[in-house]
Amino acid sequence: MITDSFNLESGKISPEDIYGEGKFVSDICIVTFSYKLLDRIIKESDVRKVGEIHSTNGHINVYSLIYQNRKICLYNSYMGAALAGTCMIEASYLFGVKKFIMFGSCGRLSKSIPNNCVIVPTAAYRDEGFSYHYAPKNDYIDIKNHTFVETFLSSKKIPYISGRNWTTDAFYKETESEIKKRQREGCISVEMECAGCQAVSDFYKWDLYDYFFGGDLLDAEIWDKSNLGTDSEKRCHFDLFSIALDMAVSIK
Repeated sequence: MITDSFNLESGKISPEDIYGEGKFVSDICIVTFSYKLLDRIIKESDVRKVGEIHSTNGHINVYSLIYQNRKICLYNSYMGAALAGTCMIEASYLFGVKKFIMFGSCGRLSKSIPNNCVIVPTAAYRDEGFSYHYAPKNDYIDIKNHTFVETFLSSKKIPYISGRNWTTDAFYKETESEIKKRQREGCISVEMECAGCQAVSDFYKWDLYDYFFGGDLLDAEIWDKSNLGTDSEKRCHFDLFSIALDMAVSIK
């Protein structure tokens, strides 16, 4: 069973086998999932390319920037738990990252949650395969730094909602029956990376700081696209990036 995949063995292939020697750039990295956001950051901020995460279907450029005298890495991740988690592994090896601030949009599982609301996941339902290679089997994985994120947002007087999250790689199989199951368990959001990225963070003893903004709505008779693909979504991504910068300098 896939749920029995976890063990403590090292993999046959290591990042060193692929990249050679890494270098230290920063212990902290902001991870986005919007190329439009990254384009804006590059245009409006003083960023410097420090390297690449390699892939046969396209490289990911990794940048650094200075914010309030702290050097911070930055990249736009591939989507899905397996790819996002593997990017973290390679970013850590290549640039010395041990703390990841990760944000993006999510689906809302309750119509009571406002569009564009900041959402902090407290635990994630592991409806993907990647996490079972990095954490012992369980339906949910705790998002360990959610209290830090909540405290930080409260200190900045940024409204947010906390609750369980549903991580699934099967975007087109978010069925009505599965939605209702997750709602009964207290899930308020659905996305594609959180559980896997927390599992790999736990395995390597890194810190993950994860939060979303509520985008589309699944708690409706038909799917409500809401702000996806709009200027409102672009503003949300940039607002969450601004939060990430301030969060980065507050993390010890």
